Amino acid sequence: MKRLLFVVTLITLLTLPRVVSAQPTAPRYELTACPMPVPTGVVVECGYYEVPENRTRPDSRLIRLPFAILKSQSASPLPDPVVFPSSGGPGGSSLDSLAAYTGSLYLRERDFIFVEQRGNKYAQPALDCLDVQMAMFANFTTNDAREIEIEREVAAAEVCRDQLVAQGIDLTTYNIVESAADLEALRQLLGYEQWNLVGTSYAARLVLATMRLYPDGIRSVVLDSVDNPAVNMYEQNVPTLAQALNTLFANCAADAECGAAYPELEVHFQTVIDRANAEPLAIRVTHPVTEEPVMLNLMGDDLIIGIFNALYQRNTIRFLPFIIEELYAGNASVIEPVAQVGFSNIFSRAQGMHYSAECHEEIPFNDFEQQRALASQYPKLANFLPSISVPAICAIWGAGTADAVETEAVTSDIPALVLAGEYDPITSPTFTQAAANQLSSSYFYLLPYFGHGIQDQSSCANQLAAAFISDPSRAPALDCLQNLSPLNFVTTGADILPTPLIYRLNREISASRNIAPIAAAALAVIVLIVQLGAFAVRLATRRLARWLIAPWLLATGIAVLNLLSLVWLYFIVADTDVTLLGFGLPSSASLWLLLWRVNLALTLIAVLILVWLWLKRSTMVVMTLASALSGLALLLIWSLYHGSLPLI
Repeated sequence: MKRLLFVVTLITLLTLPRVVSAQPTAPRYELTACPMPVPTGVVVECGYYEVPENRTRPDSRLIRLPFAILKSQSASPLPDPVVFPSSGGPGGSSLDSLAAYTGSLYLRERDFIFVEQRGNKYAQPALDCLDVQMAMFANFTTNDAREIEIEREVAAAEVCRDQLVAQGIDLTTYNIVESAADLEALRQLLGYEQWNLVGTSYAARLVLATMRLYPDGIRSVVLDSVDNPAVNMYEQNVPTLAQALNTLFANCAADAECGAAYPELEVHFQTVIDRANAEPLAIRVTHPVTEEPVMLNLMGDDLIIGIFNALYQRNTIRFLPFIIEELYAGNASVIEPVAQVGFSNIFSRAQGMHYSAECHEEIPFNDFEQQRALASQYPKLANFLPSISVPAICAIWGAGTADAVETEAVTSDIPALVLAGEYDPITSPTFTQAAANQLSSSYFYLLPYFGHGIQDQSSCANQLAAAFISDPSRAPALDCLQNLSPLNFVTTGADILPTPLIYRLNREISASRNIAPIAAAALAVIVLIVQLGAFAVRLATRRLARWLIAPWLLATGIAVLNLLSLVWLYFIVADTDVTLLGFGLPSSASLWLLLWRVNLALTLIAVLILVWLWLKRSTMVVMTLASALSGLALLLIWSLYHGSLPLI
């Protein structure tokens, strides 16, 4: 009987499914060289840690995630560092953000740790989809129907998906739950009992998810412009943008200078959108990847995306009334700087990671019939979606679907500082405050004059955050909030003289595509030196006939004006806000413009004198010709990059 039982048992064991012997998947880390550029003068310690790609599978492969520790200025830093878990997006690199935080107030007491979220730029693997981004950019160079543009992006995304899957990448695991588990693994590996998490936008959502799943390891959090998991963001895209635009229109009207300069701002905005939808605007930019000049054809719906992007930053918000009015007046060149930055941002994230996260935890929970119904209440904005093809791409991406709990509000008693900007066009301050209301130990502050991502723009926000992290048990002092500088809207004439001159010159010189501006400046300097020397020699030797003194003085005067205009321009540029220079010159440059007009008049007179001197066969023709050429060269540069001669 025992023998029979043995045989039966043996047969049973032999017929059971074989379990693959799993390799050890325990997380570990090692210190390495930093994968990103490190600013000079700071101490940064970098490393990688390994975690399972899919924690539900015992045989999952390991992926490598980098981190960087920006060392505290304190000789004895406190044991609970500040952690920057993501740069938002999703798909933005946190390590590329480190350079902007080397002067952070957090460093006075604590180390500051930057963690690259799985799938992002420096992670291994990184879920890049360059061809999709190229297709997204290409859509702005055509006037194709929206359906064709979506098909173009979906086709590129399908190719990218297949390439990633062929590498063995499990697209269902690049999401917020796995990223929260990655953070907890790193905390344990580095031996911190607790730490403080800081997140903006999607990174704030990651912080909230970590608070839900791993609360014991968190001492406090700072949440900025919160991507609230309880809000269907795609459904709310148009109402949120409309709220930001209404804030802009109302605040301009309430501002004495802006209201007087632009009394019909909202009406003119609507007119600009209608005009551009009827006849697209041709705008030249530099392709962010190929660095070749590209002509964009921007419809009104495209302009809305540009205005949406401009509402993120305080420095561009204050130019928006000016930009809208310039577009209304027919000056399309005014949007070149905004277009260049906005379309460069297309290439700033790991696009595959963006799709894996959005398609897993956001898109499945949005009702796009509801999205269209809400959007229809705002006719001029009805076609607005920040990424028009995402719903269609999610249908083929294969990212899986998150548990419904991930779309619920996070409740917690972990101390939290929550910040919002009144102009935020993507994470409404209303929804950010709603997230704060679920946190029983939170302090919420709405900062006027700011858009999205307050800590990147406001020293006051940084003071509040540092004070809060130092002592999360009490509200930070509000002195800086009470002393915030107002948002001074820029108006034509009073603040700015519209011209693309400086922006275009800088673009050409920076890209080393055109040496004409430098050559013209060099010619003006050389001509002045030669003419002053020759003039001095001729006067000293009395070889200058009286009837030639006037032409000599004219030629030398033109050379002096050329050089003076260049020197004056240098000081204007050096003393002016770089954002303003993207759109024009400060109003104080009006005298400089007068100098250019005088230069034009003298140059034209010099050309006439050239003809006379040529008929007289005078050697003076050479010097006058040199002056005229230098003046004409600078005037040609003006006309090429300004759009017309300096007559008005």
